[in-house]
Amino acid sequence: MTDTETNIIASELQRIQDEQGRITPEIVVISAEKPESPLHHLFEWDDSVAGHKYRIEQAREVIRSIRLTVTYETKVVCVPAYVRDPSVGPSAQGYVTITTLASEKGRARSAVKYEFGQAKSALVRAENIAEYLKVRKQVSAIREMVVEATEQIEQLIDEQD
Repeated sequence: MTDTETNIIASELQRIQDEQGRITPEIVVISAEKPESPLHHLFEWDDSVAGHKYRIEQAREVIRSIRLTVTYETKVVCVPAYVRDPSVGPSAQGYVTITTLASEKGRARSAVKYEFGQAKSALVRAENIAEYLKVRKQVSAIREMVVEATEQIEQLIDEQD
């Protein structure tokens, strides 16, 4: 995908978020259904090839594909432009721009806590796989360090609330 295409997609996702307050895969698919939508070509519309559930998955990929490059002093960081909206319940879906969260401290802290929770879950899964592959000792040590760091970060976040 070219930079121009990425910018067009990012602008359209931002327009949808501005209009709807957040974006969800469902909202993106509905918006992209219109042939004049800049997102339309990103989806498979032939139902004999792919159904609605597949298009929802395509929408998730479109949302996750948008990245922001941020420079802090001399360090360049590439971050997802859209993250899970922490104000939706655990079973609901929704994404919000990371730039929106940057100006809302409470939601920003919730987003960071959620990401660390995801990391902890991934590490537990990795540890279980490592157990089966007989390399658990190494993975367990890494997981324990990350869990400890996560608890420290969550404590700092909670103290700021």
